[in-house]
Amino acid sequence: MHLRMTILPVMALLTMCWSCDKQSEKLYDAAAIEQLDMLTETIGALTSCSFILTTTNVKDGNAEAQHTSTNDIYLRGPDKMYIYTHNAPIRKAYYYNGTRLAVLRFDEKTYDEIDAPDNIIKTIDEVHNVYGVDFPAADFFYPTLTDDMMADFDTIAMVQNTIVDGVGCQQIYATNAEHAVFIAIDPKQHLPMLLEIFGKGDKAGEVYSGVFSGWKLNPKLPDTMFNFTAPEGTTKAALLTKPIN
Repeated sequence: MHLRMTILPVMALLTMCWSCDKQSEKLYDAAAIEQLDMLTETIGALTSCSFILTTTNVKDGNAEAQHTSTNDIYLRGPDKMYIYTHNAPIRKAYYYNGTRLAVLRFDEKTYDEIDAPDNIIKTIDEVHNVYGVDFPAADFFYPTLTDDMMADFDTIAMVQNTIVDGVGCQQIYATNAEHAVFIAIDPKQHLPMLLEIFGKGDKAGEVYSGVFSGWKLNPKLPDTMFNFTAPEGTTKAALLTKPIN
């Protein structure tokens, strides 16, 4: 996959800052930081949203072994989440209602559920840290997105515009020793349209791509969407309750 690394002539806007040990230079484009802030503000102002995220993962540069999944995601702040994932042949769904998180694997007819914190972000953090579960597109819903990226990446800059599903998007490039990241943002809605992550160094050959589509802002999402009841014929299994440590 081609890396679009043509930097626009924005060097006059770059703000240089130094790490505490003075050994590594960090370069941040003020326009790129502003775009991240606007994206964060837009998402933070939503009471609810839904979208489709289509992801592709490639390991070790082996495109023939890539994994593609489609994720239908529904969020209602601050404490409701439903995700349906189809990663052939696996179909599963996560239900979070503010007190409990459940997962249902349709084809295996198994489920699991656990007590969960009282908001989406805390739940995502805890379940990831304890059980190793990754939730698609989670980073974009953190109010600390800009600060987190500035802490993790040495360079954040605007690069050439790109087109995603017919939409002309502004594009941010961020890099550190392990990854090169591209984020395409719809300049009218200030919402993410594409996330690409390319591995570097020991991670060379690893590629992640996530395409966002079907954004719906502030839809009415009923409580029933987020409440889980085990379907008849399913069996409880340790799908969530295996700590990674």
